[in-house]
Amino acid sequence: MTLNGQPAFPVSTATTSVAGTQGLDPAQMNAEQLINQVLDSWGLSALSGTALGYIKQGYDSTAISFLLQSTPEYQARFPANADRIKAGLPPLSPAEYMSVEQSYRQVMSAAGLPKGFYDNQQSLDKFIANDMSPAELQQRVSEASTLVNQTDPTQRAALQQYYGVTPGMITAHFLDQNTAAPILQKQEQAAQIGGAALAQGLALTNQQKAEGYVDQGVTQAQAQNAYQKVASVLPGESQIAARYGQTYNQGTAEDEFLGGLASAQRARLQVNEQEKAQFSGGTGMVNPLYGNQGRAAGMGGVTDGSF
Repeated sequence: MTLNGQPAFPVSTATTSVAGTQGLDPAQMNAEQLINQVLDSWGLSALSGTALGYIKQGYDSTAISFLLQSTPEYQARFPANADRIKAGLPPLSPAEYMSVEQSYRQVMSAAGLPKGFYDNQQSLDKFIANDMSPAELQQRVSEASTLVNQTDPTQRAALQQYYGVTPGMITAHFLDQNTAAPILQKQEQAAQIGGAALAQGLALTNQQKAEGYVDQGVTQAQAQNAYQKVASVLPGESQIAARYGQTYNQGTAEDEFLGGLASAQRARLQVNEQEKAQFSGGTGMVNPLYGNQGRAAGMGGVTDGSF
């Protein structure tokens, strides 16, 4: 007998109750042994009496298989199949179902997740119902493990402030199937950018801006380099801007060094030109801090055409 293309009742040497099999011919007794072995492997030995009743009624193995799948016990053991059918997905045979369960457990065990953490039957059933492949689970677990075990604390801090994910919740967050994998990847990348700001002693950048930088293709390495520049120029540039009634803050610096906005760069350079002009006194005298640029600014104009 086969079930969804899988061998349902392999050869068995299991013994059966003589009393329970009274009245069965040798072929029926052999069928009863085979069915019991398979039911045991499925964790459904409680259905052995039901199967025996079907045998006594004269049903063949194919019919018995179909009838057993209709029982509440079978449906409770493989509940994800009903959800898969509702979603337009094919149901899994018991062999396929249990193979996927085992793969899930192996992935989580290899990642060092505590026993009982997302490897309980309810979680496994949910993974199967949502058609999560073991490969996708592996990717999610790997990302979570990296964040938990290897990532700089500033990145975890950004993840917590952006998305409310505490260190203890990171793995659960990445295994939550209510959140699609691409969204999780974007959140991780945004946290990398926010963490780069925190690592430089700066304020955590706005979540929407961080996600926008991800959309622009800003990598973690680029963010780290950019925030080094922001941290370097921000104190001096903000003071210069304030002297002329203007504002230069971290957001403006981010727009320039991460967002690549020409307008943000112009705003910074223009206040610097004002500072140069102030030092030169507008007389054409060259301030030693700025050299010939100070002379040009002091004469009332920028000569390089960059503004």
